[in-house]
Amino acid sequence: MVKTLLELQEELNEFTDIQFKNLKTKTEEQVVEWFWATFSLFDLDPFYFEFSKIKPGKKLTNVPKSILNKWQYGLNAKDK
Repeated sequence: MVKTLLELQEELNEFTDIQFKNLKTKTEEQVVEWFWATFSLFDLDPFYFEFSKIKPGKKLTNVPKSILNKWQYGLNAKDK
């Protein structure tokens, strides 16, 4: 039986969905501290905030009433 591209794409999507859910579960199990911020605190691009002239967010002490435009972070035991 020859599969169509659509069938192959659906299989790939299902496979990657399962992989993502497994990775997400494993990662979240390692979190020892959750906190919220007003905006992004970190960026993978070096000097992103400096070049963009954008200030990084601030860590919030409590869960915000509205999570709209807020960022949630989870840290493991190594603060990563």
